[in-house]
Amino acid sequence: MSKGGSTMRMISWMRIAGLVVAVGLLLSLASNHAPEQASASAASLPSVSSGARPGPDVLYAPAPAAPQLENRNPRFNASPLLVSGTEAYVNGEYLYQDYLYDDYGSNTNGSGGTPLSPRAGDINYPTNNARYGGNAADLVEFRIDVAPDSVAYRLTLNTLLEADSTIVAIAFDTDRNQATGGSILSRDPGAPFPGTDEIIFTWGTGAEHARWNGTGWTTTPLATPNTDLEANQITVIVPRSVSDPAGSWRSTIATGLYDPITGGWLLPQQNADTDTPGGAGGVDPNPVGIFNLGFRFNEPVRSSDTPPDTNQSTAIRNKQPTQYAHDIDFTALAAGTNSSTVPSSGVQIRIFPSRLQLGEGQDINAYPAYRGQLQPYSLYVPTGYDPGTPAGFVLALHSLDEHYWQYNGTMLHQQFGEQRGAIVATSLSRGSDGWYRDYAEYDVFEMWNDVAAHFNLDGERTVLTGYSMGGYATYRLGTFYPDLFGKAFSVVGPPGEGIWVPPAPPTGGTRGGQTGDSNGAAETLTNNWLENTRNLPYMNLAGTQDELVPYAGPEAQNLGRPDLGIDGFDQLGYRFHFLTFNVSDHLALAALGYNFPMARGFLGDAFVDRNP
Repeated sequence: MSKGGSTMRMISWMRIAGLVVAVGLLLSLASNHAPEQASASAASLPSVSSGARPGPDVLYAPAPAAPQLENRNPRFNASPLLVSGTEAYVNGEYLYQDYLYDDYGSNTNGSGGTPLSPRAGDINYPTNNARYGGNAADLVEFRIDVAPDSVAYRLTLNTLLEADSTIVAIAFDTDRNQATGGSILSRDPGAPFPGTDEIIFTWGTGAEHARWNGTGWTTTPLATPNTDLEANQITVIVPRSVSDPAGSWRSTIATGLYDPITGGWLLPQQNADTDTPGGAGGVDPNPVGIFNLGFRFNEPVRSSDTPPDTNQSTAIRNKQPTQYAHDIDFTALAAGTNSSTVPSSGVQIRIFPSRLQLGEGQDINAYPAYRGQLQPYSLYVPTGYDPGTPAGFVLALHSLDEHYWQYNGTMLHQQFGEQRGAIVATSLSRGSDGWYRDYAEYDVFEMWNDVAAHFNLDGERTVLTGYSMGGYATYRLGTFYPDLFGKAFSVVGPPGEGIWVPPAPPTGGTRGGQTGDSNGAAETLTNNWLENTRNLPYMNLAGTQDELVPYAGPEAQNLGRPDLGIDGFDQLGYRFHFLTFNVSDHLALAALGYNFPMARGFLGDAFVDRNP
């Protein structure tokens, strides 16, 4: 790999030629509008005077019904935050929004989260997918509502297939003094919670309050919680005669899997089986039963290419769950004080409800890997963003084996977002290897729809970019929907799925852990409909020594191979820049921090031509 000293050859053509109508389509899905969800603003979406909308129907669809985001218990009324790692006090309610798909427990092998890794923790769910779905301890949201006679606690989970699959502990250090209270919980997950004075446990079909009495725990059964398997919500009501919080109580939330035999937590062993989680490793041979912790406001995913459970996995391995103990201000709740930590600029890890019903749970070795209705994405909001002024929009799509956090903290956000006053969005697209077709493509447009529902976008200033598989998406979506984008910038992107070395067809891409083959891959070759990009200028970067995207493919896409009957941008007479980096392998440009100053100038204030 060469980080420096690469020579660059730029070939630039600016001619105009014929037109072929784009044929890319996505099916629209009818859905009900959940009352708590904002629908995309028409002013933030593309439009033309004829009324014929560019792009797929889902881009303009109303918000879907989303039970997990609904307030079915009348004690809760606040709209969800939908920004992970944030909290708010809203008219007497407390809300904490956790990350999606971050329930991997301890980092037992010591490697931690790295680029290309979907997780830092190593704990695997039991193989009984009908009960656990590989995701049963994934906390989505935690809420509190106070009343004169009781306090209501609501937990929303990403997956809840059986009412008693999950156990949750809410531990309170009521005097914020670790020297008082108990340390080993009455239902022990295997890690100490020093200073704990009171605990609320729930396992869906039951709940219990425990109080430290100086020598042990005094337990009080609570009324059976309201467990809603459609909304994946568990609501526990605690009478003030049992627990009467006031002032600031330091709180820790931990989730795991309920053991119906012992009434406690399932503890991981080395290999998962039907009833027991696995993942014990050399660094942590006896992992605790905690899969997920709440109140994580400092996960590095917002500033680096690392999974959202990175710091959590270390805290759990070190058996320090109270590292994330956080003060809840019950005085502010009683007073109805309003405050929020949702940032107005910078990186947000956002959540949207999908219109697709693919079941629940996850399997990172399959595709789609992430099946739940709630899906995450990364959004960069420039510091100068003014909700009263429409902002430009950038789709920055991730690479193969990467995720929505790929570009966080990189120069791409600065050059394409901050310096251009544009909002930058990166989808998860249901997994790391969807190749931006079917579910993966649909996810991109659902994300765009969600951004338009919450931010003021200039539908005329949208550009498209991506690295590697994201570079393929830049070719694919740009050629399918040229009337959605002003300009496109592809980095080491293959023109077809997998490897394309003409005259052979593309090899097909790895998908869901299955090695690709050329059967049907020819249909993914964007060179077949390159004519569609007449009014969509491209800048494309390629490396001569790229071992994953051989130079012959991008070269044919741009310069053509007339001897093989292949027309590129050059033969079509279209506007494009083709930049070749000599002695550059596939990851060299990523190792430079996605630093593309030439592309920032190229993208500029690009405006969409709606009549391509």
